Amino acid sequence: MAHPKHQMRREDQRSHTNNKPKDFLEFSQNLRQSYIADQDVRDGREEYRDQPVARACRDVAQPTQPPCLTTSDHRANRSVASKKSNTTNGEQFHTLWAVRMRVGGTDTKVQETKRWWHSALLGRYESLTLTDQVQPVDLIVVMAGRMERKQYGLHLLRAGLTPHLILSVGRFEVSKMKCLELSHFEELLQLRDKTQPDERHFFVDVDSSGVRSHKVKLARWNTYGEALALRDCLKDDNAQRVMVVSTDIHLRRVAFTFSKVFRDMPVEFLYCPVPPMLSSVKKDRWWTRRDDRRYVLKEIMKLAGYRAILSMPAWVARWLMRLETNISPSAV
Repeated sequence: MAHPKHQMRREDQRSHTNNKPKDFLEFSQNLRQSYIADQDVRDGREEYRDQPVARACRDVAQPTQPPCLTTSDHRANRSVASKKSNTTNGEQFHTLWAVRMRVGGTDTKVQETKRWWHSALLGRYESLTLTDQVQPVDLIVVMAGRMERKQYGLHLLRAGLTPHLILSVGRFEVSKMKCLELSHFEELLQLRDKTQPDERHFFVDVDSSGVRSHKVKLARWNTYGEALALRDCLKDDNAQRVMVVSTDIHLRRVAFTFSKVFRDMPVEFLYCPVPPMLSSVKKDRWWTRRDDRRYVLKEIMKLAGYRAILSMPAWVARWLMRLETNISPSAV
């Protein structure tokens, strides 16, 4: 049996509980029901959070931190975050550096390619040129074509580098000769008017005695025909050193032609180009200008054709050049 004293306490507690007011009991029941309802809601939220999409959206929109962190935990988290940040920054730096190096390397390759093409095109231009030092000679011959050639030839004559100058004038250059302010220009016009259009090629001789013009018959309307006509003129001349003036990229072909035409004559030729300040063709970036580009490309093809044709036997060269039959075979 229980001790009378303990038994009496239990009875007092039962009587105290039974004697609680009804409103307190209702309040307790309502509190318990609300707690159960809240627990159901929380359980539903936990189930929603466990879904992959919801969990991903939650992590992106509202990143959470573990609750109830101590001071040491905060320090540890800051250290880890700092290391992660440094690693991320380092990776970004290396990525940017690699991208810049790739872009920079591409730019470097592009620049190297441009420089290579630039030097190659300039080298191609220079392969057409021929430059000898200007010095006193017995005769200066200016090839037909651009007017700056004749202006430079007159400048050399007036500078006392030669006593005799020959200007080769084509049919379409006669009217342009007026700008040179030579005497007897009217006589040249009259000579042109008396000549058939397909025979209008002239040599203008300038020396101390004055200016004289005479018609020459070209075997062919090209540089080769001019060389043959000049050969006939030099047969009665005692010139030993002759300077040939023309555009720089024309002189390589001129020199090759003269070496074939005058191979049996004791004449020394110097090939002097028109200075760049007077020339209408500029070496620098010639491929960017249409006229210069066309002129250079044509000269490349002409030089290749001359080398091929004039290296053949004389009768083949005459036939390919379509020369007239009265041309001396030794001149071909």
